[in-house]
Amino acid sequence: MATKKLGAFLYPIDQNTKVPLNELTIAYQTSVLGSNKPFIWIDDADAFPVDGQGDPLYQDICSVSNPTIENGEYGGSDTSDYKQNRDFIKDIVETVGWDNLSAASQTAAAMMNIGTGAQILAAIPDDATRDESSYQYLKAVKGYATGVRGERALRTEAIVWSRMKHLNVTVPPTNTVMPAPEFIIGLIDISTPAVGEMGGVLLDLYVSLGIQGYVLGDKVLGLGDFIQETPGSRYAPADGGGLRTHALLAQLVPSGFADMNEFANEVYNIWQNGDY
Repeated sequence: MATKKLGAFLYPIDQNTKVPLNELTIAYQTSVLGSNKPFIWIDDADAFPVDGQGDPLYQDICSVSNPTIENGEYGGSDTSDYKQNRDFIKDIVETVGWDNLSAASQTAAAMMNIGTGAQILAAIPDDATRDESSYQYLKAVKGYATGVRGERALRTEAIVWSRMKHLNVTVPPTNTVMPAPEFIIGLIDISTPAVGEMGGVLLDLYVSLGIQGYVLGDKVLGLGDFIQETPGSRYAPADGGGLRTHALLAQLVPSGFADMNEFANEVYNIWQNGDY
């Protein structure tokens, strides 16, 4: 497979003045771009398109050492697709390297959930701000929540990622290391339902069917049972536990909380009581 290079359009101000990349701090305008895209991917062996004088219309930005990505200057594309725009920025971050980004660029990337959990935590140290950026990111990629269940589920998922993405668990028997939120998603994904259970991800079953769990009076397992570790369910402490006492979760300390039990209380309040 041919390797690619990313080029940025060189005329962000007017059609007569090329601007060096390190001065490219304004957003592209449609009137300036004409039929050109703000960014293009081409094979490394190929040359960038040229203007009427034979000069390149794009500058390779894969090797830039300190790009400014805040405010979306380096994230635009020829579509309004959020993921495509985000992917452009993610490619730049990975090519340049997180440590070579300005502090403002690190924050801009982190607001779009780009970076490791530790990097995002360092770039957005305020828990409430990070909670909101996590929520806005999920809303952008999943769509605006419809109804109260959708909103509560989105807020619940957002805080789990916001407060725990920087925490890892080592999963036996392969000793696979994975972010704690991904491990939690696996725990609530019922791939082999037992009697009194439905297949699927419990958070999704809550949104689509309103299933809350035995703990709240349902006749079937639900997310509430994972959070509250309902006796008699697969998440009872004696059977391995859920969010509070599972062996791989109990010792974790989510950002802004004293321990996992305190965090579980907050998750429950968001999901069940709408406290966000």
